[in-house]
Amino acid sequence: VPAMQESTTAEPLTETAPSPTAVELAQLKKLVAAGHLALNRGEFSTCATLISQARQLPLDDAGEGLVERLATLHEYVVQYHQAIEDGLQGIEGEELTLNQTTVYVVEANDSAIVLRMLGRNRRFDRNKLPTGFAMAVADRWFDQQAASTKVFKGAFMAVTPRFSDEDVRTIWSKAAAEGADLGDLMLVLDDRKALQSNADTAVNQSSS
Repeated sequence: VPAMQESTTAEPLTETAPSPTAVELAQLKKLVAAGHLALNRGEFSTCATLISQARQLPLDDAGEGLVERLATLHEYVVQYHQAIEDGLQGIEGEELTLNQTTVYVVEANDSAIVLRMLGRNRRFDRNKLPTGFAMAVADRWFDQQAASTKVFKGAFMAVTPRFSDEDVRTIWSKAAAEGADLGDLMLVLDDRKALQSNADTAVNQSSS
């Protein structure tokens, strides 16, 4: 049996990306935290810009996960708001039920919505609609039988102050149980807590 000969073909060199420095990690967390804040305020284009800036930094696996979870949340929230906008088209004259109360849409224009609620008319800025009404409009647009609908709704709830993280976990867990693929989206709730904790620590250290 002829002796085995070692291959003379050189193995391709693989470049190992440099690990992010402490300064770069701090910058990443600052950008992602600002992105979450912008998303909570409905500043979607600002959030998109911050995500793009974060992606330009050297990222390890943990950093990439932090950025991409924010990007995924951003995408779901933007699409949910688009569903609200689409649902408002032609809604004038329609009735919706909010918490067992019938609401009549008196007027719907580019700047404001007028609702007949509890015996009187109330005018709302189109960009500052009551949360319950906005979600009812979205419900009319989304397929309520689709598991993915709960993923979109949970994303909206995640950036809406009236809902807790536990509310979001509950609806996302139901979505997953019904077959929706959340990936690691649920971890975005832990990301926000950790980023807020880091921010609070930094403030305390700077003031001491």
